[in-house]
Amino acid sequence: MDLRDPKSISLTDGDGRERPFILSKMPAFEGLEIMARYPTSLAMAAIPKLSEWPVVEDLQRKILKYVAVEINGKSVPLTTQALIDNHVGDWECLAKLLLAEVQYNNSFFRNGTISDFFADIMRTSLAKIQEILTPSSPPSSTPNSPPSTN
Repeated sequence: MDLRDPKSISLTDGDGRERPFILSKMPAFEGLEIMARYPTSLAMAAIPKLSEWPVVEDLQRKILKYVAVEINGKSVPLTTQALIDNHVGDWECLAKLLLAEVQYNNSFFRNGTISDFFADIMRTSLAKIQEILTPSSPPSSTPNSPPSTN
């Protein structure tokens, strides 16, 4: 796989060791799928239910295949568990790497407007919930008899 617009970065793992990586741009449709699923997965990644872990892991693997490491002068994408474990080091570095790749592929993450992005999602979600619930609410009506005085 050829890396599109490669960018070299270095991240520090939990033991203070510098780890070099090469970020690359995702193709349009795969990038769109990843970003469509990413906001939901952010919440699941924080405290995923065991049943949701396969979804989170699948998304992380899709992101990582656009990150590479240099081995013997060649860029090798992180496509296997062994490559990820050997080159990323620990979960802290993995979290930083995933975030770096997402930021590199999305201008609204790079330009500091991520809060606007999530605010728009929240507004849209709340409006949709209200739209769904309003018709199912029971209509207001007057009682057939006066309230009890007991």
